[in-house]
Amino acid sequence: MNVNQIQKNQPKQLTLKLDEILVDKDGCQVRQGGNDPKHIKDLYADLERRGQLFPISVGKPLPKGHINEGKRPLIDGNHRFKARYQQYRNRKGSPDQGDYFTIKAVEVEVDINKKEQLSSYQLVLNDHPPAKTNTLQDKARVLKEVYLESDGIKIDGETAITFENYHDNPNTNWKMLVKWVQDKEGFPNKKDRAEAVVKHAVSGCPGNKLVNYTTTDAINYFKAKNEWGWYAKNAGDIVDHKTIYLQDNPNDIKNLAGSCFNAKTSNEALHRIYAIVWVKGTSGKENKDIVNARKTSIKKINDLNHSRLLKPDESLIDKVVILPQTRLEVKKDELIVINKNEDGEFVL
Repeated sequence: MNVNQIQKNQPKQLTLKLDEILVDKDGCQVRQGGNDPKHIKDLYADLERRGQLFPISVGKPLPKGHINEGKRPLIDGNHRFKARYQQYRNRKGSPDQGDYFTIKAVEVEVDINKKEQLSSYQLVLNDHPPAKTNTLQDKARVLKEVYLESDGIKIDGETAITFENYHDNPNTNWKMLVKWVQDKEGFPNKKDRAEAVVKHAVSGCPGNKLVNYTTTDAINYFKAKNEWGWYAKNAGDIVDHKTIYLQDNPNDIKNLAGSCFNAKTSNEALHRIYAIVWVKGTSGKENKDIVNARKTSIKKINDLNHSRLLKPDESLIDKVVILPQTRLEVKKDELIVINKNEDGEFVL
């Protein structure tokens, strides 16, 4: 949202009665703590001395049928509105009291029901007098509540960063969010201040502990969850013409290759081999590391299936199954089956 463009496109100056303006009970403010009595007092003194120099911002009149039909929602200028209302009340009984029941305003194209639009507008205007400047905590609150806890922030076509998934890839997401804050209108562009905003915003995000499996854990999980009737104890054991072999290291395919070639060439009872893929040793890894490791393993499995040692239309590995390791996968608690594309290759 380009606030400068909004201001440039809204030359309409208004003089409104105070009761023509709809003020939300919490002021719809991005600032934590709502209205600041001291700031209202300071603005009141300035209004008494110099009059109103800066208009408040209001939206268009609410439509017919709305409970507040015809009133204009207050977009920005809560403290100025309160100070002006205080001027009016303090002149009760004075012949000029009615003169203080009006306030200067401008109409802006901001929808009060769209949090992102409203907060962006307020953040920018609050950086200029006579507004009370937002703190870094205020801006962190906007980042968290308006963006991360809503639809998230999508950067360069990547999966949107949300409050829930931030810790899936914390190092990467930290760098991306700091850069986003630096570039975002209304937020600080200095790196140290942007980092402070992000730090406050992501504090309390759910953790993401990647699940690690031992060989025994992997076999037992597959045995408990598979729908193909394999229930043996060890990899290589044949049940109903099927067996499994394990692939836990993307940099080493030799064990899998040797086991599969040996099994298929020496046992006529074996018809199908399932490769069980996971990443052993998750310490210091992020979700993206797990995904990249899986892609490497699957590529090498595809290469094995194209071996010249195989007969035409023959596969060494017939099915690839991934064990759940990330937060969302573990929550679903099910095997991840990788299907072949039209070219007969497994695709993640």
